Amino acid sequence: MRMPALINTVDHVVLKRAINFFIFAAVITIFSATITYIMNPDIKRVMEGLGDSSLGKIKESTGIDKVWSYVVHNGFAVPLQMFILAFIPIPFLYCINIVTTNALLGVVFGIALQADSEKGFELIISSSFCF
Repeated sequence: MRMPALINTVDHVVLKRAINFFIFAAVITIFSATITYIMNPDIKRVMEGLGDSSLGKIKESTGIDKVWSYVVHNGFAVPLQMFILAFIPIPFLYCINIVTTNALLGVVFGIALQADSEKGFELIISSSFCF
């Protein structure tokens, strides 16, 4: 049975777009990892800053109340914001999500390389080849 020519054309177009998208994401990750490694941030201050930046209610609660605060925030508040933002018809709005995700991944790679080069390369290689 012969397949229509349209299916083969669509497959090549989709494959080409996926490869271009992957290259774009990889370039952003490599660029942000290089910039982070060159800037040489103080790892202790970064870790302290991560703990200080949590929401006030989550920061104040303890035990099961803290778990429930995370569930309410990540399970209801964030999806509601995403739902509302999904109605905004801005071209390339969803590209921002990909750019920030890959940039943050690059920052993590840069910090890992700065902390310990051998372990950092192990982290990068192991996360790159998990299929």
